[in-house]
Amino acid sequence: IRGTGNILGNQQHGHVAALGLGLYTRLLAQEIAELKTGAAMPSLHDVTIDLPLSVGIPQDFEPDERNRLRIYQDLANMVSVGELWHYHDQLTKERVAPPSLESLFKLLELKLLAQKTDITNIQLVRLGPNERLIVRFLRPIDVAKLKPLFELVEGWQLAPDQLKIDKSALGKDWVAMLKKIIGVFEKDSGHPEKSTEKKAPAVPKKKTTSSE
Repeated sequence: IRGTGNILGNQQHGHVAALGLGLYTRLLAQEIAELKTGAAMPSLHDVTIDLPLSVGIPQDFEPDERNRLRIYQDLANMVSVGELWHYHDQLTKERVAPPSLESLFKLLELKLLAQKTDITNIQLVRLGPNERLIVRFLRPIDVAKLKPLFELVEGWQLAPDQLKIDKSALGKDWVAMLKKIIGVFEKDSGHPEKSTEKKAPAVPKKKTTSSE
């Protein structure tokens, strides 16, 4: 198993690098489960996301460094969008989430959704005054997905295993549009799957001081 590399792209900072351990530990857990049960588990693949968003857990949100690392490690092990946002709700129950934390959750949501597709890389690149979204795939794009894609947004440039479009075509809330685009490529398993939801880990409690 090779290293997972840069999960969130160049914008990650601090302990967010620890998120790279997530796929590795989940792959190990998958191998162990297959050895125990003898049944093949759904395959996982890494997805790299490089978007111009500031992400992370600010010190003023969680002053304790060990707690921040614990949160990053918890997030690395999320396996579903439902579990991710449940953890978000618990984490922000008594404190307001700063923009960088909200962006972190949104990026992780995109990553979890993309892992249900053949998408391997999502990035925004600057070309002169414009920005272009590039989506790369593990294998040639399923042509049956192109009709719903163009119904969602027009202006795509196509290659066998990648898509390109100007960011401006995605609208003001381009992150929300990107979520819909990823949804177009979700794989159809052809049969009902057992729920993979698990109880989200307890969030670290914020430490208080005697001066508070």
